[in-house]
Amino acid sequence: MAAWLNLFLAIGLSRVTQVVVGLSVCFRGVVNVKDCVAFRRGISLALPTRQNHAFTLWFAEFFKLILSLAP
Repeated sequence: MAAWLNLFLAIGLSRVTQVVVGLSVCFRGVVNVKDCVAFRRGISLALPTRQNHAFTLWFAEFFKLILSLAP
């Protein structure tokens, strides 16, 4: 949350930005609730299984890299 606050402070949180971010968050919320009721029907923000597996592998490699850099 602090990162978002800093971003909004840096770009200047105008009324238009507030409305765009608010509508985006509301849309994502409605789609996520729809996924609870009708999974895999219509629009969805979930990753397909194939991409989810690739993302999991990428994240594991990234985590190993971060741990290797830590003192």
